[in-house]
Formats: sequence, C-alpha cells, structure tokens
Amino acid sequence: MRDENGKWTCEPEPEIISVNRTCETGEYYNFTTEGCEDCIENCEVCQADGYCEQCEEGYEYISNSTGKQCVDKCEENEYRDGNGTCV
Repeated sequence: MRDENGKWTCEPEPEIISVNRTCETGEYYNFTTEGCEDCIENCEVCQADGYCEQCEEGYEYISNSTGKQCVDKCEENEYRDGNGTCV
C-alpha cells in the first residue's frame, strides 16, 4: 500500500487476542459455546468435536450400534462381537 506521498508502506501488524482454551482432563473446548465440555464417559482425551482420542486406563474405544464409547477392555482370551460384547 502507498502512503499519501506515494511511498510503499506496510500495514500495521494485526492485534493478537489470546483466549484461554485449556480444559481439564476428560474435557474438550467447544468453539461454538466457547467453553469446556465433557468428553464421552471414560474418555481421557478428546478432540474439539468430542471424538475420543484416548480412553481412560482399562477402557478401549469402540463404535457400534449403540454409538461411540469407551468400554471395559475384554479379557486376554476374549474378543468383541458385532454388538461390542466381550465373548
């Protein structure tokens, strides 16, 4: 941009406004409500949309007909069926 004398000038730096977006463990920052909200039950770390990234110790993340959730881990010799039940 040129000033009134025809010399090139730079626009001033935009002012940076800092917002504290730190939430507690088990919470995520909701940009719509501008506040912290709980992750799904038994979830330790989740993204801004509530998607669980890490379940609490002893739990694992599954997605089934009842939705997305952190559930008790199956025993060593068990597996999850289509309903998410350990068998």
